[in-house]
Amino acid sequence: MGHAFGDRVLVSLARRLQETTQSFGFAARLGGDEFTVVFEHAQSGDAIREAGTSIVQAFQKPLTVDGRDLIVSVSVGASIYPEHENHSEGC
Repeated sequence: MGHAFGDRVLVSLARRLQETTQSFGFAARLGGDEFTVVFEHAQSGDAIREAGTSIVQAFQKPLTVDGRDLIVSVSVGASIYPEHENHSEGC
């Protein structure tokens, strides 16, 4: 489908992620197909889990790019500063 189509898919992904996260943080593309969400004022682990769940749910419906419906899978992980500053156990 080509690089241009892939770029449009990434833009569509980014828009959906931004729409989903704007109420609790901000999303940024790290590179390739990797994004991060910064949830600066999380009040609890439950709030972080809820945010992750909302991101996964947002991608349960297809993305439409150039008239094509695309199923995109996402995975979500979390780390909390400063608790996970030096290790990834429990993340």
